[in-house]
Amino acid sequence: MVIGNPPYGAELSKKEKSIYKKLYPIGSSNTAQLFIIRARQFLYLNSTNCFIVPKSLAYVSTWKNTRENIKDNLTLLIDCSKAFEHANLEMLIYLINEKSKIDSYKTASFEQRKYLTKVNKTLISLFEIFPLGVKDEELNLGIKIRKNIGEKLTDCGKHIWGDIFYKEIKQEKSDFKVLGGKEIQKYFIKSKPKGFISKYLTLSIKSKIQENSILLQRIISCVSGERTAICGSIIEKDKERYRVVNTIHQIVCKPYLSNRLILGILHSKVLNWYCYAFVFAKARLSFQFSGESVGRIPLPKLNDKSLCNEIISLVDKILETKALDSNSDTSNLESKIDSLVYKLYGLNSEEIKIIEGGEK
Repeated sequence: MVIGNPPYGAELSKKEKSIYKKLYPIGSSNTAQLFIIRARQFLYLNSTNCFIVPKSLAYVSTWKNTRENIKDNLTLLIDCSKAFEHANLEMLIYLINEKSKIDSYKTASFEQRKYLTKVNKTLISLFEIFPLGVKDEELNLGIKIRKNIGEKLTDCGKHIWGDIFYKEIKQEKSDFKVLGGKEIQKYFIKSKPKGFISKYLTLSIKSKIQENSILLQRIISCVSGERTAICGSIIEKDKERYRVVNTIHQIVCKPYLSNRLILGILHSKVLNWYCYAFVFAKARLSFQFSGESVGRIPLPKLNDKSLCNEIISLVDKILETKALDSNSDTSNLESKIDSLVYKLYGLNSEEIKIIEGGEK
């Protein structure tokens, strides 16, 4: 048996990285991942390895090869959340047994001190993560949402991070207003920009706001540390007066897709619940939109034009209301959007209760 709490994020010299890259070809020099691979080399038939490691193992793209390395022998995953008081990381405990391949693993919650469900390993390829800390009913609902999709978010248009020109940003008024992630709020843009830049500064196309686009905070956070909160808005009036930095994730929707429709879906309770549970493995700190995470987000089928048009109309009303007063209460309109998006995903009343219960 190999048990431990391996070092993570330890600094390695270039020489050490080169050596470990050859010894452990997993595409990463993260020391926790190196220890995981090394631990397996000590295991014999029916022996066990149990480590407490960053929750990144469950969902982060740079840990993908390590997930592949251990998944066949994985028997248990425990969600430990923020296990150590002075460590700014969420953790999990994994247990692998070096015997013949196992077709499922158990997942449990350290906070709740109980076993939650058994996860069939075919679901790892479906969700592209290690589902972690979910109950039976959550897992079944996640499967339904993931399988009953029109396309993934990555397919709805072009995804662009803003440009990098922080050193050129000034606080004195100039030709263009600069926006960063903090200026993007749910359905509105803060009145005070990040700063200003001159029109004589040469920037790439990434800095410009495109037609039919959505501006999202690239760094995603959780509300009260409990659930994912995607945050975005739309700028159409005088958009040429703005430039954006790379803390903004811009989606340029395809011509046949309304940016208002996609924005309404992205802000819905069901999609944020799904992202929390099955894109970011119930992580409660911050994470970001990336090529891989965007590719895991399922959009519903958009065949019901009546429902889609209702969502577009409601989003229009919210944007207009927030433009007049960003402090306006639009919760009633947002609740109506939630109800319509539930219908797009084909959810029944019991399934909605699972999501609404998870919002508390």
